[in-house]
Amino acid sequence: RMNSYSEEKNTTAIRITASALAGSVVPFLVLPFDNLKTKMQKMKADSKGQMPYRGLYDCLVKSVRREGFFHLWVGFDAFFFRSGIHVFLTSLMIEFLPELWHKIEGKH
Repeated sequence: RMNSYSEEKNTTAIRITASALAGSVVPFLVLPFDNLKTKMQKMKADSKGQMPYRGLYDCLVKSVRREGFFHLWVGFDAFFFRSGIHVFLTSLMIEFLPELWHKIEGKH
């Protein structure tokens, strides 16, 4: 779709924009699951030997009731700078390294 806004296909600007979008969207979608996973990994049995969560869905429901829906994104800024930048740079490398490799390979 992004190619429809430009006469040329796969321009550098399109590749950078697509990578930036991926780097922004992925952390937003992944962070709630990462927070729930961390809660489940850190859970400990109470005095009766009962675990606080029975599974991922139970953890989600109890967390939203106790902390609120938007608390699923707590720590977004740190997660964004860790994961978002990683996704952005990885996407750029996937786009540009093969092209660079073919240019280098063609010169030999």
